[in-house]
Amino acid sequence: MIVKERNRIYLDDLLDHYVSEVDLLDLEVIAVYDTAGNKVARSEELEIIYEITTEDNVDESEITPEELNDELKSLGY
Repeated sequence: MIVKERNRIYLDDLLDHYVSEVDLLDLEVIAVYDTAGNKVARSEELEIIYEITTEDNVDESEITPEELNDELKSLGY
């Protein structure tokens, strides 16, 4: 089954994570530009929304724990 998940991350957090392997004393966003080369205003509040698509590799014919629980309850357990 294909699973889609949307997440939100702020630009500063993304950069902190990206450059965290370096001894970081301070991080300051100087400027942010869109793909057309236009400067984006208020870059310190810029947030990025991204979507991840994955496949969970679960056999759909396999019974789920919830289905097993319901079946056991119906049998009196």
